[in-house]
Amino acid sequence: MVAIGTVGAAVRSVGRADRAYPAGLARLADPPQLLWWRGRLPDPEEQRVAVVGARVIVPWGRWAARAVTSSLAEADVSIVSGLSRGVDTVAHRVALAAGVRTYAVLGGGVDVPSPAANRRLAEAFVSAGGGLFAERPPGSVAYAKSLVARCRLEAALSDAVVVVQTDDASRTRFAAEAALRLGIPLAVVRPPRSVAGLAAVRGNRDLLRRADLAIDGSSAESVHAGIAGLLGALSPR
Repeated sequence: MVAIGTVGAAVRSVGRADRAYPAGLARLADPPQLLWWRGRLPDPEEQRVAVVGARVIVPWGRWAARAVTSSLAEADVSIVSGLSRGVDTVAHRVALAAGVRTYAVLGGGVDVPSPAANRRLAEAFVSAGGGLFAERPPGSVAYAKSLVARCRLEAALSDAVVVVQTDDASRTRFAAEAALRLGIPLAVVRPPRSVAGLAAVRGNRDLLRRADLAIDGSSAESVHAGIAGLLGALSPR
């Protein structure tokens, strides 16, 4: 394990041969040879769920992201996401406010979290016991292909993946497809009739056909029940 000094939490790296290397990443056909991180690595004993979705979200999607993350936090589940705008930002903020750990998997270096607008948020949850992870070295800038590649890490570091809101062009589908390949439970929030016809949730409709679980997104109670069902189906830590 290697540590590099930086402002705030030190940048560290862990290789596949190290005992501290997250076990979930070994499930990948192409695991990172080196994982860069700041803050803390995931606790092997904790339960983690990835909460993912589009960067541009409708009001219902923002509400659903809060409802999903709040329900997970009530069960003391740690949250994995990608620090992007939209669903990711909501998930990290709700987790931080609820006092549960949250982790972000980045497409660039962990020393330059992006987007820049979320750097203060990233520093806050790292200071609160969460972490930032990346397979690209410090100083790297995120780009389209690296943001797609990080989606498989989001899934592999998690016990389940929940898709909140996505259109059919969002990178969210890559995290969902990674979950399906790895045999990780995939849950998708089913939009209520009031928004079901919007292009912004077209990705939800497509993924619901392949998901292991559909979460009714029509009320806080139905979301809570769906999350309880998802967690009940997971193997205990």
